[in-house]
Amino acid sequence: MDLRPTCSQCKCAMDMANIRANPNGTGFICRTCLEAKTGVKSPLAASSSQKEDIFSKKSYLCEDCGYTFERNATFVVADCPMCARTNVHEMMIETSFDLEEEKDWLYE
Repeated sequence: MDLRPTCSQCKCAMDMANIRANPNGTGFICRTCLEAKTGVKSPLAASSSQKEDIFSKKSYLCEDCGYTFERNATFVVADCPMCARTNVHEMMIETSFDLEEEKDWLYE
């Protein structure tokens, strides 16, 4: 028994990467049918450079509670998963090589 949702247009079973909300507001539609219906390519399908970055991570810090966490780079972080406040910032992690170059530039 297949528990995956089916496309309201072509009735195929969809995996989570292929599922989209139907623009007419009823059920779900597969990415292929949506692109055929709207004539607009999905941003992930159109760009091969984004496909390489799909599994990269970004680190975040909540300024209110101090909680640090990671999310997929394509995920939009609006609030802290620990305290639910919105004072969350992306942590910029620099390597020691980057810091050395910056130090040399400052003292020139």
